[in-house]
Amino acid sequence: MSTIYGASTFLGMVNNGYKYTTHYQKNVREANAEVEELEEKLADLRKSVRKLNSYSANSTPNEKLEKQLKEFVETYNAVKDSSEEITDKKLSKSLKKIESLITENEKELKKLGIRENTKGEIIFDEEKFKEVEQKDIEKLFNGKESFVRNIFKLTKTIQKQAEDARYNIVNRRFCSQTPFESNSVALATDALDVTVEITKCESMNTLIQSGTITDEQKTAIQDNITTFVNEYNSLIDIAPEDTNIRSIIEKTVSYRNELSAIGITIDESSYDLTYAQKDTLDATAYDALFGDADNSYGNSLEQYAHKIYTSALDTESHGISIDMQL
Repeated sequence: MSTIYGASTFLGMVNNGYKYTTHYQKNVREANAEVEELEEKLADLRKSVRKLNSYSANSTPNEKLEKQLKEFVETYNAVKDSSEEITDKKLSKSLKKIESLITENEKELKKLGIRENTKGEIIFDEEKFKEVEQKDIEKLFNGKESFVRNIFKLTKTIQKQAEDARYNIVNRRFCSQTPFESNSVALATDALDVTVEITKCESMNTLIQSGTITDEQKTAIQDNITTFVNEYNSLIDIAPEDTNIRSIIEKTVSYRNELSAIGITIDESSYDLTYAQKDTLDATAYDALFGDADNSYGNSLEQYAHKIYTSALDTESHGISIDMQL
C-alpha cells in the first residue's frame, strides 16, 4: 500500500537537506543481554559442579575438595545474582529450583561448611569444613539422586532454557533517509510549477468562454499565461533530453496554431515559448489548450509533468503516490 503525498508537501519534505526520511516500525530479533550474562554464569556454575560430580574419596584430597567447594559457592552466588534480572517466567521458575535444592539439603551442606546468609547467598566456612566426616561428604556427592547429581542435571536443563530465551522479538521504530541530487529536486520543482500554472490557466477557461471579461480579469489571464510560459521554458531548459520533456515539446509543437492564436510563439531552435499579449483572446483556441477535454494541451502537459516529477524523485520505489494538485 502506497503513501499519498501532495506534490508540494513531498517537495517540502525533500528540500530539508535533499533527503526524504521514512519512519517505520519493525519486529526484530534481539539478544537479551540479561540472559546472555546468565548463560555465562551458568557455564561457570556447571563447570564447578562438574568438578564436584567427579569426586572420589580415594582420589580427591580434602584440600582439592575445599577449593572446588569455594568455586561452587562463588559461581552459585553469581548465578543467583544474575537470575534476579531474568523476566522469562519458565527460566525464572527453573532457577528457583536451584535455590530449593540448597534449602532441601541445608542440614547436610552445613556439615560441609556451606550455609545461607541473610541475603540468600551461600557462604563457605573453612573451619567447619575441617570438621566434616567422610560419610557426610559421600551423602551429598554419591548416588544418582545426590545433591551434586541433581544440581548438575538441573543446570543442564536451565542452560537449554536460557538458550531458548536468549532472543526476544521486539517492536522497534526505525527511520531511513533517501538522498536526492539537487538537479532531480530542481526538475521535480519545475514540473510542479508548470502544473500549478496550467491549473490557473484552466480555471479561467469558463470565464473566457462566457465572452464577458473585465479589464481586471483580462490582466489576470494574461499574467497567468506569462507565468505559464516562464515556468514552461524553465522546465524544458533544465533537462532537454528527458523523454517526457521531449514529449512535452512535441505536444507543444502540435498545438502551434492554438498557441499562436492566444499570443504564444515557439522558437524553432530552442523550443522556448514567447508570449505577446493580444487585445482579444481566442476562446476556441484557449478551450483547446486549457479546456476540460481529456486530450487538451493542458491535461496532456499535466500528465507528462507528473511523470517527470515521479521519475525525478523515484517515488514509486519508495511506495509513494503523488497528487500534483495537492
